[in-house]
Amino acid sequence: MGSRRRGFTLLEILLVIVILGIGMAAVAPVAIQSVGVARTRSAIRKIIALHLYGRTRAMRGRELLVMSYDSDNGMVQLISSMPMGNPDEVSPSVPERWLPKPVAEFKPEKWSPLRSVQLPRELRIDRVEGLKHEGSSSFLTYAPNGGSPSYIVELLDNRGDRVDLHFDGISGHVDIRP
Repeated sequence: MGSRRRGFTLLEILLVIVILGIGMAAVAPVAIQSVGVARTRSAIRKIIALHLYGRTRAMRGRELLVMSYDSDNGMVQLISSMPMGNPDEVSPSVPERWLPKPVAEFKPEKWSPLRSVQLPRELRIDRVEGLKHEGSSSFLTYAPNGGSPSYIVELLDNRGDRVDLHFDGISGHVDIRP
């Protein structure tokens, strides 16, 4: 009885590798796109959470807060009128023209960054409607009673899909419209 080895030939192994490569090439673009969509959804949730946090903190702490939307840097930042942490890290003064008339008596010398959201590279701030603008930045002021204007933030992803975030200044509700 001859001893015959059983196994795969080199040709069979190469064929399996080629088939796996073709399958991965077909699936890779969909997987990469899914990661971008997940980052976009995560950034939108973080912006909404930052808005709600700012509104709640203004009401509870009776402090003046400013939310900044910087379209050039893809940054959304919540800034407090009360210094905190390391004084060397305090942001520059917020100009009085960004403050609404009823709270113009608040003239803090230094403002402290509280929290920020850096947008992923797949997403950018296209337009902010209903807020004060200074260069590429738009500013929202939360009064110490939590009041703020209603406004719209239009976000655009790298595929050209638009998402509008409608923020209601009275109720604090956020409506997401694709």
